[in-house]
Amino acid sequence: MWRAWQRNPLSTADDVRGKDFPRRRRGYSCREVDKYLSHVAEVIDAATLGLPAPESPELSRRPHGGRLFAMSLRGYDPEAVHEFVDALADRAAAAGVRILPDLPAAQPRRDRAARRQYAAECAAEWQRFPLLPGAHLRRTRHGVITGSHEVLLTRDGNSLSLATGQVLCRRRRDFGQDVVTASGDIVLSIHHRHFDRRAHGTVELPGQGRCIFPVDGTRPGNTVMTALGESGATLLWFRKTGIGQYEAVVSPALAVTPEVLCTIQLTARWIAGYFETPGGGGFGQVRNGH
Repeated sequence: MWRAWQRNPLSTADDVRGKDFPRRRRGYSCREVDKYLSHVAEVIDAATLGLPAPESPELSRRPHGGRLFAMSLRGYDPEAVHEFVDALADRAAAAGVRILPDLPAAQPRRDRAARRQYAAECAAEWQRFPLLPGAHLRRTRHGVITGSHEVLLTRDGNSLSLATGQVLCRRRRDFGQDVVTASGDIVLSIHHRHFDRRAHGTVELPGQGRCIFPVDGTRPGNTVMTALGESGATLLWFRKTGIGQYEAVVSPALAVTPEVLCTIQLTARWIAGYFETPGGGGFGQVRNGH
């Protein structure tokens, strides 16, 4: 399993641990990146020795748009970091190894000026959403369609009907739900959900691991939610465009499979749920927007 790592000159633990990047203004936090690469090196060391992988570190903030790490006034060049991390993620996925850092459940507190800056950044990312590469789909209360209105999935209560004719069923359980075939085989499992500005919802695919769904935004109208696989790769992007209306982009590296369509249908609303509150105040009013 580790031959792919061993063939690559950048894949040894020492090379990963000692990796340096060009620096620039408004770059990635050197501390955050070094912490992440140190964890990846420990994973490689552990796998080489046949030991359990160490616990994943927690980053100080969630990814924002295409970002993986916190920004600092002077830090590592993001493009150089992305290129290196993407290569690591590809080799990790091929080897079946999880290198994705754990992410905090809630966004960090910011002062007023930082909140305004953050909101402006979120709005800019939301506006750039149509430029993302990949398959652009629309999610409504009743299903998933393409930009040309081709129906890919139809939802009727707990029934999820695909354009191929296959019918799947949503089965609720404590703290989540499963999507199953007619014979009862699990297609995917959903654990928890986003609520009260906490991104607790995850999706698990049998034999493929889990996806987390970090959120960046200050209100539903400027929020982009992403789906990150265990390798750290961004698989899906989501944004809310109206009441019960969402857009999703599927990564060019990902096929539009039944699992992907079900994930889009059942998780897009987490953007609205993220801003709901137990008392229904504030953005809790989006509760009826699906």
